[in-house]
Amino acid sequence: MEIFKSLSRYDVERSLTPDQIRITQVILLALFGGTVLFLVPILVINSTKAYPVVTPGISDFVQLYMYFVFVFAAAAYTFIYLFPALFLTIPAITKRLQASGSQKDKRQAAIHLINMDRQFRIIQNAVLEGVSLFAIVGIFLELTQSEYQISGDIWLLTIPIAIHTFILFSNFPTKENILNRIDKEILEKINPHSAY
Repeated sequence: MEIFKSLSRYDVERSLTPDQIRITQVILLALFGGTVLFLVPILVINSTKAYPVVTPGISDFVQLYMYFVFVFAAAAYTFIYLFPALFLTIPAITKRLQASGSQKDKRQAAIHLINMDRQFRIIQNAVLEGVSLFAIVGIFLELTQSEYQISGDIWLLTIPIAIHTFILFSNFPTKENILNRIDKEILEKINPHSAY
């Protein structure tokens, strides 16, 4: 654990390679790509249907499914918000670092912190993707049950997709973002009295 307490932002920066940044970016974009891959055909299919004169109501099943999606989304967003508070506590970080076996070399210790950050970002974006895909299934269910273009309240199910997009691109893994997160969420907790 002592090797981690002696790490500085500079040590992590020296160990953070462009390939590590690219790997994280590709993984997160692939997770987001799954959402886009399912949404685009739905939009295309919807555009080929006749436009309704009067906005049709949503079927009871899809209405119930919408409520389920919003409850699931609320639980998922709560998890994402509380995730750092639960899993990036000092005891949790200490336990992970002690179990890492990266306690002899500063470079290996820094790489372990970089990998921890990547794991947390992947988990966060996987949860966001899950919510987005549940929402897309709701849109698809309504699309397959309607002979007209879907409109109205069903498009509320695009809100989780918009939230996923916003969180991904506002937190996109650049070198500076990764270093700031590691510095704020890990280094400051394991050694709060050090200046980085």
